[in-house]
Formats: sequence, structure tokens, C-alpha cells
Amino acid sequence: ELERLRRQEESERKRQAELEAQRLAKKKADDEERARKAALLAAKKQQEQARRSKEQAERAQAQRQLAQKQAEARREAALAKKISTKPVVTRKTQPHYPSSARRAGHQGTTRVTFTVTSSGKVTSARIVASSGHRSLDSAALSAVKKWRFSPAKNGLGQAVSYTISNHPVRFQIQ
Repeated sequence: ELERLRRQEESERKRQAELEAQRLAKKKADDEERARKAALLAAKKQQEQARRSKEQAERAQAQRQLAQKQAEARREAALAKKISTKPVVTRKTQPHYPSSARRAGHQGTTRVTFTVTSSGKVTSARIVASSGHRSLDSAALSAVKKWRFSPAKNGLGQAVSYTISNHPVRFQIQ
């Protein structure tokens, strides 16, 4: 009977040892599965972080490019507004001295403001200071409207309109 009890104990120990081995194997398998899942999760997080970093870099690059385009547009706009060359007279008709004003001895200076268009023609001519004689003022306006110019140019080299202010037209009897 002692032998049988010993065998039972031995059998029970073996069964306990097998159960413990199974429990340890299951724990090891569970730990490995957790480690595998943790590694996958870490890899996914790393990929997501890399994707976010790439998107941030792309956004930053796009913002830099936009800022460069805006700066260039501002520079061009400033150049477009800046007059680099003023208009130059290419044909200047001398005003006709009215014979009635000459006989009466009228002399004076009419001051005229006018716009030279991008094609070089005169528009919007108006008297800003009279010579004191209507006939001289009229002759000055008539002459100025016939003048031709090479147009003003902006910083981009484009022909632009330009206003010439307070330009004197003199009438003097020789």
C-alpha cells in the first residue's frame, strides 16, 4: 500500500509539474503575444509619427513656397507702381500766339496739368493757373493736347500713364 501511495504521489507531482509547465508555457505564449502586439503598436505609432512629420514638412514647404510667391508678387506690385522713367516729349507743337493777344501786348504763363497715357498721348489737360488772358490759356491748352511723348515706364518696364502737374506754357512777345 505504501508503494501505491508513493506512485500516486509521484503521479500527482508529475501531473502538477505538467500543469505548471502548461501554465508557464501559456504564460510565455501570452507574454510573447503581448510583446508582439506591443511591437506592432509601436511600429504603427512610429509609422504614424513619420507620416505626420512628412505632412508637416510638406506643409512647411508649401508655406515657404507660398510666402516666396507672395513676396515676389509684392515686389512686382511695388515695381509696377514705381515710375522708373518719366515721359519724354517726342513732338512738341509750339502754341499759336493769338494775333489779338499779340496786338494787345498780352503776355504771361499758363500752367497746365495733363496726363500722358501709356500710348504717349495727352489727355485730361486742364488749366491750373491762368496767364490772365483767356485767349492765351486757350492756345496753351490747344497746343498741349497735340504734344506726343514716349510714355513713362514702371519698374517692370511697362508703359504707364503719368500725370504732369503745373507745367508752364509761356507767351512772350519777342
